[in-house]
Amino acid sequence: MTGLSSVDLEQYGDRKKLGRVSLLVDTLNEKIHFVSREMEHIDFIHGLESDSGQYHRYVPVHVDVNDGMITKMLTGISGVELELKVRHSPKELREAHRLAREFIERGNVPYAPRCLHKIDGLEKYVTDHS
Repeated sequence: MTGLSSVDLEQYGDRKKLGRVSLLVDTLNEKIHFVSREMEHIDFIHGLESDSGQYHRYVPVHVDVNDGMITKMLTGISGVELELKVRHSPKELREAHRLAREFIERGNVPYAPRCLHKIDGLEKYVTDHS
């Protein structure tokens, strides 16, 4: 996978919310996985992580797209944290956000002039892409 593309938006977009693409970032192996519209994060993780129980290494990142541009990135928020009682370290959260941003920037989906970034429990900021 090179980067987030308009084809990815068509295939994986509108997950639980119009314009949303959900990613699962494997911080240990630096891999990005798309979460299907029909699947919950927890079921997806169980498919990846059969028996080691290293759920903390998989950090969710939600990317919201409006009018073909990325308007918001939310990192570290999904049912996995609640149902499996997973607590991601600040390092894992920041690493997942960084990997997701790099993945997005290698693709052909631009950021909106102002994009909100939120890393759960750590920080919230806006980037200017005008």
